[in-house]
Amino acid sequence: MKTFYIETWGCQMNDLDSQRLSGSLKLRGYKRVEEETEADLILLNTCSIRDKSEQKVYSHLGRLRELKLQRENLRIGVCGCVAQQEGERIRERAPWVDFVMGPGNVGHLDEVLDGARQVAVDFPDDRRYDVLAIDRPSATKAQVTIMEGCNKNCTFCIVPTTRGREVSRPFNGGRGGSRRDRAPRPDGQRLPLSGDGPRLRDVADSRGRAGRRRPPAIHDLASGRGE
Repeated sequence: MKTFYIETWGCQMNDLDSQRLSGSLKLRGYKRVEEETEADLILLNTCSIRDKSEQKVYSHLGRLRELKLQRENLRIGVCGCVAQQEGERIRERAPWVDFVMGPGNVGHLDEVLDGARQVAVDFPDDRRYDVLAIDRPSATKAQVTIMEGCNKNCTFCIVPTTRGREVSRPFNGGRGGSRRDRAPRPDGQRLPLSGDGPRLRDVADSRGRAGRRRPPAIHDLASGRGE
């Protein structure tokens, strides 16, 4: 059985992306391991927010080079926001990296692993999101993605560059997705709504009215009545 290891840096969105990557790999027959030295596939899910984030990634890749020399069948992939930001430059500086994949292509992992692309840093119109292929680490908590990206283009923020233009999940899709995802039940359930900049005031209720109060459907979902 093939094995994989994921190193995750950064925000809740990255944490959820790693859960999605892990779930997809397990569906392909991979087993997750806790040590890089035991893995046939190593994924670095990177973050570009922190200071010197790129240097941190390249430093880690330098250490992995030695492991790659010892095991020629080892595959190394760089994912996340640094991957999106650096793109082909990662493979130029670290040619032992097998592929580079940005956040917009998490749902296209199968194509990347099959060798269709070595650098996947575009933002496909088809943002695949397989809610059944998420490797949840907790039985009492399930993140639900309601949006990705941002249209604000603030001078201090890298999100529009690394996660693309704003794409919101349909409200009914958010509810249906959490049900299909076997989200936690009442009495201890937690459903964090994840996104790069979700604004409650932009969420409309069932009558199309936007406001700061929780839409009834979200309240029903959290209380179990929406299941």
